[in-house]
Amino acid sequence: MPETAKTRISFGDVQRALADSRGRPMTRAVLDRLLRDYARELPEPEIVGGARLWKTEDLGAFREVDRRDRERLR
Repeated sequence: MPETAKTRISFGDVQRALADSRGRPMTRAVLDRLLRDYARELPEPEIVGGARLWKTEDLGAFREVDRRDRERLR
């Protein structure tokens, strides 16, 4: 059975994709803060069965926001 490419990523997928230098996933509190503080810069999620899902290409926007947030906190 051929594998299909993922088209949507969940909250947990975003947490794992934005892991720190030690490979630990981003905490739920930090990701919630990024979603709140940078809401205008991040794409709106689709709500499917109560879960927030983003397009896989939206991960770049999350990485950019995470990078800028880390610089701001220094």
